[in-house]
Amino acid sequence: MRKLRLAAVTAAVASVLALGFAVPSAAAAGGPAPSTSAGQPGKIGAPDVSAQACSQPGGTRPTLREGSSGAWVTYLQCLLNQNTAYDFFVSQDGGFGKRTLAGVLWLQVCEEVALGSFGVDGEVGPNTWGKALNPDGFCHL
Repeated sequence: MRKLRLAAVTAAVASVLALGFAVPSAAAAGGPAPSTSAGQPGKIGAPDVSAQACSQPGGTRPTLREGSSGAWVTYLQCLLNQNTAYDFFVSQDGGFGKRTLAGVLWLQVCEEVALGSFGVDGEVGPNTWGKALNPDGFCHL
């Protein structure tokens, strides 16, 4: 069952990557091993930085989608880098672009495979926030 789940997640991520998300050139060209991000070995495209806690902005968590920007997006990007097993580093730039969307879709597909009936829509609402904060099973590091 676990192999089937991993195969489904891998296929979904491959589909997302086929939409135009390329592996960084050093990794694609067989360059040096990916650097670590926030204490995680193997995040592709990660800068060499020390681990820093994600800082939650004040107020209620908003629903985020592609095109959103600001402190909550930066917080989401940090959570994707530190809490999930998503292989690619998501720049913590506060802009919800294609890389952030790919990370959100990966998390949603992973949780859908693990739990069923999760919903894969690319939006970060209450369910996705909950899983970004505390991913299940093999979706977590």
